[in-house]
Amino acid sequence: MKKFLQGIFMGFALILPGLSGGTAFIILGLYRQILLDLATFNLKPYITFAAGTAAGLLFWAHSLHHLLNVWPQVIYSFLLGALWASAPLILRINKCTFSKKRSVYLIWGTVLGWIIAIEPLAVLPLGEYTSNVVIFLAGIVSSATMLIPGISGSAVLIIMGVYRDILDFLRNLDWLPLLIFAAGCIIGLFGLARIIALVFQRYKGFFSFFTAGMILGSGRTLFPAELHISVILAAAAGALIVTIWGGNNKDGR
Repeated sequence: MKKFLQGIFMGFALILPGLSGGTAFIILGLYRQILLDLATFNLKPYITFAAGTAAGLLFWAHSLHHLLNVWPQVIYSFLLGALWASAPLILRINKCTFSKKRSVYLIWGTVLGWIIAIEPLAVLPLGEYTSNVVIFLAGIVSSATMLIPGISGSAVLIIMGVYRDILDFLRNLDWLPLLIFAAGCIIGLFGLARIIALVFQRYKGFFSFFTAGMILGSGRTLFPAELHISVILAAAAGALIVTIWGGNNKDGR
């Protein structure tokens, strides 16, 4: 039961932009062990955990879809606050200090994130999904980066413009794109995660500042059409949740 409930929490972490999978594993005390088990393909201890994660993903996807229908601007603002709060969190978790050179990386990432970000999700017509190739690539990149504490897999999906698509696939149990996405996730976890982790350790400053910039720029997709007290409070709530939970990232690596 404990593993199943941990999996449900993990499902929430994967859905919420700004809370990284790596940080969630650290909060649950699983980070070091799961890296070792992934490296040796020791997956049997995680069957119950995976079931809880799947249940959590389905539950939170349905919940978010319902809330988006009722309070779309408020929920998008909540997600925006969670997303933007993860940018300074990446720098703090990875102990990256500012410098003129690193500030340039931050600006480059912000500009690129703004350019490649699609139009605000709130104005996109439903049912116009991206291609299966993009869905597959999104699975690879989001899963490969989510094991790095501070970097959110959902933030990667927002940057790539497929976040709402994945939510809709989960809600409707649209198995074909979900299986394509899952295949990408498997390749990312077992094929690229360790490579990205090694690159991250070697170029931590560049990686952290550039990624933080990409996250800031991609917030364009979630920015509310109008600013009023409810969306401001929602954004503050999202930022607070990510900041508090992200602050639980101790030296558990």
